[in-house]
Amino acid sequence: MAQTPNFVIRRSDRHEIVLPARFRVSEGHAEEVRVSSRAPQRDGWIECDLIDVAQGGVGLIAPLFMPRGCRLRFEIMGHGEASSEVLLESYGRVRRVQMIDRRPAYMLGLLFEDQTVEQRVMLSKLLERIEEGPGV
Repeated sequence: MAQTPNFVIRRSDRHEIVLPARFRVSEGHAEEVRVSSRAPQRDGWIECDLIDVAQGGVGLIAPLFMPRGCRLRFEIMGHGEASSEVLLESYGRVRRVQMIDRRPAYMLGLLFEDQTVEQRVMLSKLLERIEEGPGV
């Protein structure tokens, strides 16, 4: 009897890039996952860095631990003169979390969830800009 392997196979290319980002716990999980008032946040948003993006999700470096399964709303911003431009706004579910530094710093792997058509278009445009080269 053949058994199904217990792992996920990536079905799209991952693009490594560093861009400013921010996230907050989504409305549905705000009661279960509460961010301390002492946490480094601005207007409820936690500043972080995007480190990679693919069709299926994103990787973030964050100053806070977020539990697996937690649903987050996040925004990826431009840099330089375009730092106020939102390149991608979406929801994602934390699928991977790993402490990478004692600062503290955590690598969060988010899987896109419930993307609208508009959000998929934003993602496609972001991936096109990354593939074109510098100047995202």
